[in-house]
Amino acid sequence: MILLYLDASAWSKRYTEEDGRQVVDLLIEEAAAHSEIRLISSVLSYAEVISAIVRFRNRTALPDERFEDSVKRVGIDEAGFLLLPLPEDAFRSGTALIVRHNLNATDAALLWTLHDLQQASQTTGPGMRIWLVAADKRFLHAAAAEGLACLDPEVSSPREVRELLAHWAGR
Repeated sequence: MILLYLDASAWSKRYTEEDGRQVVDLLIEEAAAHSEIRLISSVLSYAEVISAIVRFRNRTALPDERFEDSVKRVGIDEAGFLLLPLPEDAFRSGTALIVRHNLNATDAALLWTLHDLQQASQTTGPGMRIWLVAADKRFLHAAAAEGLACLDPEVSSPREVRELLAHWAGR
């Protein structure tokens, strides 16, 4: 099984016509079509995606109808995600990651939680792989340094992502 954590920096591309949108669309479609691929995110990322859409509207004069449709689609998409809770100790323990990688507190807590989830999944056997999907270069660099698999939708092509998913999902 592959768990793909969709960070707001990547997830928001689905609604804002930015580089990486095709890859994010593909990930959401593949997860809907294949039970061995699951998307995970957090309520915090949900709020950050809405914020990104608001900023996109302000920057581009996005018509109200498209804005409202985009916000509605975020909720529809989120219904297909597993929501990862961010416990209080993730923020406390994540402070070491803030210092080590110069991350903001939210990214550090998310990274600590994903790393903890990855460690827990390895004790149950080699069946699950966790990937961070993000466009935030600092976050990606820190996650890779901490041993997480990473995917940048701005850099990867849809073809590369299809091959990667097929390989890790055993298809």
